[in-house]
Amino acid sequence: MKPAITISILLAMLLISSLCGAAEKFFVGENADNEKLSMIVSSKTGSQSAAIERNRLIKDGRLTSGHGDTSPDDLFINWRLNPGDTLLLNSDERLTLDVGTSSDSGNFITRFFNSLVDGNKSKKSLIPAVLFRFNDKSKLYGLIEEDKLDKLIRVDESEDTATNDIVNHSGMNQKGLLLIYVICPSDRNTPCDMRFKRNGRWLMNSKEKEPLSFKVFARSVREYDDPKVSLRTHINSDTPQGIYYIWGSVISRKGDRLPRIDLDAASTPINGYKYDINSYTLSQIVPEEALDDYWINEWPLAYSLGRVHIRIVSSAFENGYSEMPASSSSPTHGCINAGENQKTLLELLTSVGVLEKASLSASSDVKSPKQWSISPKIGSAFLILKDK
Repeated sequence: MKPAITISILLAMLLISSLCGAAEKFFVGENADNEKLSMIVSSKTGSQSAAIERNRLIKDGRLTSGHGDTSPDDLFINWRLNPGDTLLLNSDERLTLDVGTSSDSGNFITRFFNSLVDGNKSKKSLIPAVLFRFNDKSKLYGLIEEDKLDKLIRVDESEDTATNDIVNHSGMNQKGLLLIYVICPSDRNTPCDMRFKRNGRWLMNSKEKEPLSFKVFARSVREYDDPKVSLRTHINSDTPQGIYYIWGSVISRKGDRLPRIDLDAASTPINGYKYDINSYTLSQIVPEEALDDYWINEWPLAYSLGRVHIRIVSSAFENGYSEMPASSSSPTHGCINAGENQKTLLELLTSVGVLEKASLSASSDVKSPKQWSISPKIGSAFLILKDK
C-alpha cells in the first residue's frame, strides 16, 4: 500500500473517531472525601412507569434529584463518590438540563421567581456515566456534572473487547439461544450487518451457503443534536450499543405497516441491574471481560436516562436527508430500521418460535390503536448491537 493512501486511511479513521467520540475512564482518588464528590444516579430502574416518567422529564429538559434514601420516590438521587470508584463516560454525550430537587420541583412559583433572578441558575452541563463502585463491586448509571471531571483522575481511553471476540464467543451452553448480531459503523452513516446464531451455530443462506445476513440501519434523524455526531444516550438519538431482549411484537390496528419488534418493553436491560444477577445468561452471550466495557453498558445507561420504545421497524420515514447516503432504509427516531428486510425477519423469528404467527396480525378483540404481543421465548432470544 502506498504511503499516501495509508495516511489518508488513517486520517479518515481519526475523523470518524472524532465524530463518534470514544469512551473515557476516570478514577476517584483519595481526595474524594475532602471534595465531597457526588453524581446523580437513576433510581427505581426496575419500574416501567419510572422509565416512562424519566423519558418525559428528560424530554422536557429537566431533572429532579433527591438526597440518598430519604426520597425513595425520586427518579434520580445524589450519590456520593468514594475513593477507588471508576467511571466510564463519553464526553460527547453531554447535555444541559434544569436540575432541581424534590423539595422545589413541584413549587412552580419558587422556580419561576428564581428564573427571573438568574435564568441559568439551575442549568447544568451533565455527562452520562457508568459508575463502578469499588466497595461492593456494584454498578450504577447516571450523570456527573462536567466541571467535576477535573477533580477525578483520568486513566485513559477505555478499550472495549474486540468485536470479533464478541461475535465469535461460544458459551458453554448456547443450546436454545437465538443471538442476533447487529454490527455497525461507528458513525452510523451507512447500514449495519445483521446476522443470526442459533444453538451456537450461524444460520446459513441456503442459496449462497454463507451466514444469513441483512442490511439494517441504526441511525436516527438527529433532529435535536449535531447531525455529524453519533449520540446514543440522548432521547431519539442513534440506537445504543448493548444487549437487547426480544420482547415481542407491536402492531398497528390500522394495518398500514409491518409489525415492529419490541426490544425493551420499557424494562431493565439484562445487564442494567446494580449487580450482575443475570451473569450466567450473559456468559453465554459475551465474554466475561466484556461486561465492564462501555459499549455493553451504553444501552443500560441510555435506558436509565429515559430512552424507551426501541424497536426493529420497517421503513417508516421518508429518506430526504441530504447528509444521508442513498440507502434502502431510512433514519428513525432511534429504532433499528430493517427496511424491506422486515418481512423476512418476522418470518424467521416466527419459524424459530420467538414470535407467534397470530401476533403478526391485529386482533378484533383488541380496541387500542396498538397491539402488543409478548414473545413465548423471552430470555432465550437476544439482539447484540456493537460498533465495529
